Formats: sequence, C-alpha cells, structure tokens
Amino acid sequence: AGERAAAAARRFRARGLPATTFEPGFEVQQSSRELVAPAGFELASAARARQRAHFDAENAARQAALAAMKAEQEEARRLLEENELRELRQRPATEGGLRFVARGMPDPHAPVPAVHPSEKELTVPQTPALQARHRPRANLEK
Repeated sequence: AGERAAAAARRFRARGLPATTFEPGFEVQQSSRELVAPAGFELASAARARQRAHFDAENAARQAALAAMKAEQEEARRLLEENELRELRQRPATEGGLRFVARGMPDPHAPVPAVHPSEKELTVPQTPALQARHRPRANLEK
C-alpha cells in the first residue's frame, strides 16, 4: 500500500479547469444614469498670475503718477529759477541785481609761452634716523 501511494504521488496530475470557463461571459448593462461631466476648475497658478497682473498694473500706474508728479515739480522749479534770474538781471546792480562783467578771451592764434627750466638745484633727500637700538626693549617685543 505504501508503494502504491508513493507511485501515485510521483505521477503528474493536472488541476481541473475553473468553473467559470464553461459559464457564459458577463455582459455589461447600460447605465440609466447620465454621464458625469467634469466640473470647471482653476489652477492656483492662474489665480496667482491674475493677482500679479493686477498688482503690476496698479504698480505701473502708481510709478507713472509719481514720475509725472516729479516732472511737474521739476518743471515748476525750473520756471521759478528762470523767473528769479530774469528779475535779477532786470534789477539794477545797486539793488542787488546781476551785473555783466566782460572778461578777455584767450587768443587761439597767439604763440605758446616758452617754459624755462628752473635754476634751483635738485632736492637731496635725507633719510630720518630711525634705529631700533635706541628704543626700549619692551616696545620691540610687542
């Protein structure tokens, strides 16, 4: 009996097919519900880009207004200086007005003046007497 069991154990035995092999296939039934439509979405980067564009537009408007104000102030300052200068020129010199003083212009065709070398002797440099022998030893060790 032991030999028969051992021989049966050595013999190849295939497993049977699953029961689903012989059953008819599963058919998918049509759903009565409507198909799901994806809802609209918005990326955070798009919202951030919109915010940044709004900020950039406001910033550009602010910078333009500031530049216009500075240009206006500069123009007003320039006009004020011109008016003050015009008044000073019209006022007599005795009352603190400006006075025209003519000055000579250099002649571009005049000969260049000659430069003569100096008659003095050259300076002889003297080295200062800086010797470490005469200093105290405590200062040298620091």
